[in-house]
Amino acid sequence: MTATPRLKPSCSHEDGIVSSQRTLLVFCVYVVPENTRNKANKAPVDLSFISHFKKLYPQDTKLLCGDFNSQHVAWGYKQCSPRGRRIMQDASEYRLTLLNAPQTHTRLVQTARKADTSPDLTWSTRPQLFRWEVLDDCMGSDHFPILIHFRTGYANTKKPDATTRLSHITHWDKYREFLQQQPPAKNIDRLVSQLCAAKRKATRNLRVPFDHPEPERHLLSLWNRRLRILAQYRRSGHAAHHKARLRKIQRTIEEYTTTLASDRWMVICESMNGQAYTSKVRAMLRSLFGQRKTYNGAARVALGEGISAQELAEQVTQVFFPQTSHPTDTTYQKDESSEDSEPLNSPFTMLELEHALQHANARSTPGADGVCVAHLRNMPFEHKRALLEEFNRIWDAGILPSTWTFSVVKPFPKPGKPPHTLSNFRPTSLTLA
Repeated sequence: MTATPRLKPSCSHEDGIVSSQRTLLVFCVYVVPENTRNKANKAPVDLSFISHFKKLYPQDTKLLCGDFNSQHVAWGYKQCSPRGRRIMQDASEYRLTLLNAPQTHTRLVQTARKADTSPDLTWSTRPQLFRWEVLDDCMGSDHFPILIHFRTGYANTKKPDATTRLSHITHWDKYREFLQQQPPAKNIDRLVSQLCAAKRKATRNLRVPFDHPEPERHLLSLWNRRLRILAQYRRSGHAAHHKARLRKIQRTIEEYTTTLASDRWMVICESMNGQAYTSKVRAMLRSLFGQRKTYNGAARVALGEGISAQELAEQVTQVFFPQTSHPTDTTYQKDESSEDSEPLNSPFTMLELEHALQHANARSTPGADGVCVAHLRNMPFEHKRALLEEFNRIWDAGILPSTWTFSVVKPFPKPGKPPHTLSNFRPTSLTLA
């Protein structure tokens, strides 16, 4: 609601955040700059509405933040304007403490040979409850984002809901570079260990919100380049050529973001293939309506049943892999052995390996080793040849490695079924790549 009608040169809004202890009143203020043609904008700022709310909420915390467009040495300026002195006087009268760090600027100046300014101020009646922080990236604006961390004063014993997921971005040039630093191993297990070590070195892990798409590597590269140019622009005293570079990279990012969003949407539309009633379409519609997919369904079932993870695993075994008490011997009819000279028994070739890697499902979930199809595709030629030799050796011996017979079984909810019982899940076996 509007805090007071007497703030002609500014506007203010008041919001309340209710905790179990007391109320936090947040006032968002904007003061029109003084250097405007309208004489009414040069009127002094009136903060007397603070006293009104102090009478209504004497024991509650007040937080005043916004763009005050006033100069004072207390928040980083070299001089004090009349409006700045009036704001400082009113703040002292109403016992407001400034949270700003004087040496930290909040606005990026667009004019050469001028220093950054600090028009964005944050005041509070209880500064010990807050931590004030300014981010280094203004994200295309001329004001830097400000983070205000609030300490409630009591321990929260409830585990918060997960709002982010872990995303992995692999730099394939670095991945191949790490692999080429050592010769490929002659054993399949050691070769997989080399791939995993190179993957860890060349992979960047990011926390992204559940409702955000996967980060795109080229877009991240453009954004990192923009941050470097922004740092050069600030260090150079806002030089004109750095400003031009900053605007150019910003336009490039905007154009690439628009193109990327359009391309991703077209890929989604093409994947439907004219079928409007598939599970993929229903999942997309649920996502558009804000209905999240079920994460960690096994833990939800265990929590609902009030059992431990071990007890749940035993129930899963009985539901998904039932075993009879008296298994019977099964006799399989063996095919007649064929000659080694026949084409089916000939060793695999590099062309067949490349064809299999290129046509494999790159979106499949990796197994216990963490190696996916993309890591096999991007191996150097020497490592692909070593992998091919291991395939042919195992093919000739007819004995699979023990790691190839191990799989991780994860339950996924069936479409349209409530994820509360095990019968509404389907088991999915994750094997090695």
